[in-house]
Amino acid sequence: MKKLRVAIVSHNGLSFLKDCIESVRKAGITDIMVSDNASKDGTKDWLLETPRGVKLIISYGNKGFGVAANQMIEEAIRQNINYLFLLNQDTEINADMISELIACFIENPRLALVSPLHKTANGNLEYEFKKNCDRLNISLTEDQGLIEVPFVNAACWLMNLKAVKEIGGFNPIFFMYGEDLNYCQRAIHQGYKIGISTKASVIHNKPEGDYQSNLTKWGRVTSSFCLTKCLHPEHPENITSVLFSLIKSILVATIRGKFREGFVYGYSFFRLIYLWPVIAGNRKVMMNQGAFLDLKES
Repeated sequence: MKKLRVAIVSHNGLSFLKDCIESVRKAGITDIMVSDNASKDGTKDWLLETPRGVKLIISYGNKGFGVAANQMIEEAIRQNINYLFLLNQDTEINADMISELIACFIENPRLALVSPLHKTANGNLEYEFKKNCDRLNISLTEDQGLIEVPFVNAACWLMNLKAVKEIGGFNPIFFMYGEDLNYCQRAIHQGYKIGISTKASVIHNKPEGDYQSNLTKWGRVTSSFCLTKCLHPEHPENITSVLFSLIKSILVATIRGKFREGFVYGYSFFRLIYLWPVIAGNRKVMMNQGAFLDLKES
């Protein structure tokens, strides 16, 4: 019997987290782990007092999504879990999707991870999920079943931990955003596949709208995307060329009076400058088997 565990990274999203855990239990899953990234909205107290049977990792500083996820991946591998269902705190699942996703691994043994369609509570495709699919020319119809894709965002990943032991964990150089793209690129480089099952769907309770409406998020997303270019496992771009491209973008945005856009490119420029000393070493580490995971017996 294959063993499955749900793993949720939480941070200041208590109302979402309650609904997420409730949906997991309704789906018949009892093995649940939550890694809380120093929430300040009462999440930690609720986790310690309320949901019986939930395994906990409590952090007293926010170390980012990837680090929190890696802690749960390491624990699952040590305990011989076969599949880790990595969920955002603002998702809601159902029982049918789980059996559908597990069947995908039987259909394709080289599958590293698979995601369902990401939908809103109204049944429409979630905005950023659809935007990414459109950008990558991924055509989605519900009768397709499993389709191979270059990337799917990590709001809802069923991960094959046998593959993860070879690919490794999330790259902690990404605090938030970009870690899922980097992971997909590394998985494909290692000869694994990324999939979307169009016969399964998850509710992703994410606000509609472009990330550009939030200047902080816009800066983080853009700088992380630039970082993925420098850390692409097959054809990494030279850091200097990425920096010069950012300088050009800053100048163009400033001349056109798009000062918010210029600020975002400036933020990205200085973040790459800051990370420059560690990027070269990081490139080497991420190519190692089991990169960024500590699998020593605790």
